[in-house]
Amino acid sequence: MRSIAKFSNEEDARRFSFFLKKEGIHNELEVEGSSFSLWVEDEDDLLRAKSFFEEWKKGTLQLPEVIVENPPPSVESHEEEELSEEEADDDEEAPLEEDSLEEMEVTKAPPPLERRKRFVITFIFFLACLCFFFWNGLEMLDWQEPSKGIFLVTKIQNLLLYDDPSALRNVNQYLIENPYDPSKNFDEQTEKMQEILKKREEIPIWRGFASLLDKKSQQYSLASPTFEKIRQGQIWRLISPSFLHENFLHILFNILWLWVLGKQVETRLSKTKYCLLVFLLGLATNTMQYLMSGPFFLGYSGVIMGLVGFIWMRQKIAPWEGYPLSKTTLLFVAFFVLALFAFQFFSFGLEIVGIHLLSSNIANTAHVSGGILGLLLGRLSFFSRRAS
Repeated sequence: MRSIAKFSNEEDARRFSFFLKKEGIHNELEVEGSSFSLWVEDEDDLLRAKSFFEEWKKGTLQLPEVIVENPPPSVESHEEEELSEEEADDDEEAPLEEDSLEEMEVTKAPPPLERRKRFVITFIFFLACLCFFFWNGLEMLDWQEPSKGIFLVTKIQNLLLYDDPSALRNVNQYLIENPYDPSKNFDEQTEKMQEILKKREEIPIWRGFASLLDKKSQQYSLASPTFEKIRQGQIWRLISPSFLHENFLHILFNILWLWVLGKQVETRLSKTKYCLLVFLLGLATNTMQYLMSGPFFLGYSGVIMGLVGFIWMRQKIAPWEGYPLSKTTLLFVAFFVLALFAFQFFSFGLEIVGIHLLSSNIANTAHVSGGILGLLLGRLSFFSRRAS
């Protein structure tokens, strides 16, 4: 299925579509913003359809008139404006001849174009991000109560993060049974609590290849087991971190892009292929981020970057599929990722020399790996636009 033409006027689009159907060329019209794209279903009809379109543009092809139900008011002739009400009533009451009815049946236009409602999967992903965000937010409110305080991660994060190291669970359990007061600083805690908090940095957990640059944490990272929960069969952790978010700005940015990009892909792929694409992007970006920085990361941005790369590649190798991703959008996304990368690199450099003023907990490995994988998947004919 290929797009052969775009129309700014709906009437022209409908008339040309109707003309092609009379010529035996199956086609479909699709709304894209304020324009109308005409798609030809059979590749064998492309040359004929393009030839007809070129003739129409030159004015050498006369399109048939199409009767449109409830047409908008027009001012085509002065005589029509002066038509009296009595004459109009007479015309309405006059019976139509059989030949006229048959002609109208043949030339009747299809119903007005409507935007397709194919965004079920995108909406489910959108809703999942929101639900987990509010669930996590409610659990974080418990941190304000010393009797309920959980210091490391919330219960939903325990369930959905890429891994849940046993060493951290032991510390979490101690903090549940012996809650600390979050209103007090380190020096005001009990000696036992100070000891626990101090040793927290020495817990032998996988902290990613990035930690190997720091000699202090290197030994604890290398001595730790990896993929603990996934090796126990909790395979949902391969994708579930994508649906967790840290704060309001984090989730706002991601769900807006999820909605914009997800709709573009879902309207052009089958539901199964769309889900497979998101799963592959989520699995790869989450795994790469885990290998680089350990299990404490979350967010849909790795998948988003994958969708950006995927759409950009489809635009390059199959422009007829009609993905509407502008150069401005691409430049914005590229600038955003580069800015985050520069910030992370700068803050990481400060941490190496012992300065911990900035937080560099940004999943840039997921961003970069998602973009690269999206480009690669976009080259596969398996993910070409489906015939509607």
